[in-house]
Amino acid sequence: MFCFSKTALLFGLATLAASAPIPVKREVGVLQCDTVWTGTLTFESSSSSSSSSKGNAGFVGVKDGQGLPVLVTKNANAALTPVEPQRFDFQRCTSNRTPGFMGYADTDQVVYGHLSPVNEEEKCVTRTAERFVSDGCSLSDDSSQLLQYFKLNVQSGKLSFVGVEKSAEPSRRNTKYGIQISSKKHGKVAPRKNQPDQVTLKLSK
Repeated sequence: MFCFSKTALLFGLATLAASAPIPVKREVGVLQCDTVWTGTLTFESSSSSSSSSKGNAGFVGVKDGQGLPVLVTKNANAALTPVEPQRFDFQRCTSNRTPGFMGYADTDQVVYGHLSPVNEEEKCVTRTAERFVSDGCSLSDDSSQLLQYFKLNVQSGKLSFVGVEKSAEPSRRNTKYGIQISSKKHGKVAPRKNQPDQVTLKLSK
């Protein structure tokens, strides 16, 4: 039978505690977002076989199961008429921490940030599992940006949904989100993981 003194046992525990790594809590940064581009949100088919080659997208009263407005291309009426032009702001977002969570740097051609309906800067176009909705903008520089971060080409007005941080592990780093329009009622605009673009979203001035 082995016998250990209480003093030796306490000393051993203290040594283990001292050698254990201390977890570092990362302070969450805050985003500053400013409007750099305003235009009508439009779509144009990437395929000549599409029945709806071009048109407008917007929020017109269609809602999801949570009561959030859904981004659509057809009105919520019996005739399902095309959505009238709606204006949106692109807000370039920068973090007070370097690097920010998403980790992408603006260039002369592209900027990164949020997409909001004009006069509703507290609301952002937000990805859910099957569609884009209008939900409260998050200014926390954390994983919430995976649902609201877009890229804007300032020369063409083309929009791309980012959906993955630059520093993601290799299994996620090459994830792409193609933009498609549902063939079902109201023509919902939907992000499709690792699928090609069916349509091109643009902010047309």
